[in-house]
Amino acid sequence: MKNEKAFNPRVPAWVQKKLMQIAELAENTSLFLDGFGFLELSEVTTSAIEWESRPGFWSWTMGGYRVDVLHYGALSTGSYITKGQKEEKERLQQMLKQEFLADYPDANSESYYNHPAFGQYEAGYYSDGSDIDIAQFRAWVDDKHQITLDLTIFYRDAPYHRAETGELIAQLELTEVQCARIKLETIEKFFRRAIKRA
Repeated sequence: MKNEKAFNPRVPAWVQKKLMQIAELAENTSLFLDGFGFLELSEVTTSAIEWESRPGFWSWTMGGYRVDVLHYGALSTGSYITKGQKEEKERLQQMLKQEFLADYPDANSESYYNHPAFGQYEAGYYSDGSDIDIAQFRAWVDDKHQITLDLTIFYRDAPYHRAETGELIAQLELTEVQCARIKLETIEKFFRRAIKRA
């Protein structure tokens, strides 16, 4: 991961380096979510958080990194990170079941998923991306040099995943001095504990 253009030049080089290390930690541990079925069919992407304002876009940061884990929920193992995520996926599955049974009256309501047409029907049902969940970790600095690390799960409003529909799992705010002193292991423990409590 490179940090070119990821930060406003006013952000000290050591802060840029530390945030890059934190983002790499999140990327390498798949946002501290390893061990969840959530990761079995996932892809991880890392990108810079845009800090330069332009016509039509006002930046609220001085830069940072965003790590996303995209997970295809219809193919999940049934492991969920939060109660809300589990409830939303169960609601989608119930809607799928009702529509499938309406279209295939010969299917048994108890074992409809064994019907020969179900696999293809399910794939078509979710082809709009409504089963995609996103776990997103951000490490960024604001214009007052406050550093924020946060982890959010997006599972509602798919495939759009608007900011207001995310569920914040954990957030850690640091001053530059705290950022300099905190160990990567401490950050990892903080987020892993928060996930267990979610």
